[in-house]
Amino acid sequence: MNQQAELHEIISKLPSESRQTMLFSATLPKMLVDFAGVGLNNPQLIRLDVESKLSEQLRSTYLYCRSPENRMATLLCLLDLIPKGQLTLVFAATRHHVEYIAQVLTALQMPCTAVYSSLDQEARETNVRMFKNHTVELMIATDVAARGIDIPPLDNVINYNFPSNSKLYVHRVGRVARAGRAGTSYSILAYDEAAYLVDLHLFLGRQLVCATLETSIDAGKYLQGQLDDNGRTT
Repeated sequence: MNQQAELHEIISKLPSESRQTMLFSATLPKMLVDFAGVGLNNPQLIRLDVESKLSEQLRSTYLYCRSPENRMATLLCLLDLIPKGQLTLVFAATRHHVEYIAQVLTALQMPCTAVYSSLDQEARETNVRMFKNHTVELMIATDVAARGIDIPPLDNVINYNFPSNSKLYVHRVGRVARAGRAGTSYSILAYDEAAYLVDLHLFLGRQLVCATLETSIDAGKYLQGQLDDNGRTT
């Protein structure tokens, strides 16, 4: 039975009079919109998300690598700077990227877990459970797999592949800096992704501040959150 059929089955079991029905969903796919129009009586839509807004508690950092081939080296340097004990979610573009990253980290004795949509359901639940229980502090995931999973409050999100869609970026980094908690997002960019970064800041209405050699920023301390970034975007 698919989700739409299940919803209709639930509605059919409810009393037809003196009833107030509320439907909650983390996302709003077309199926739910169609169902609300047919299965509910004069529904009112209340959205709690703001697709173009980031938390004031979020620190966003962008790391430029000279070529796509240097992306893995950049990730490894970044992971080495993140303090132990912090939960980090790495977003990759495809299942193949996820598997590649997981294999490299495992070979380097860096414990991690991986999640993607085509992974066996039992294995996916086991891997997520390991992350939630802090058995491992690093999880690699695709966007499809990461949308609906229940994960604990995160400390860091890393975009191994920078998303071409600005709303997708907001969705990814929205996994951190929730409920008053501070958090950090790191995005690795190659030269062919620079346009996506510009589009993102136009979408957010934020100024992009670039670090230069003249600023003499101590990158190690900065990435560990020990320096003020004057606007949370560098």
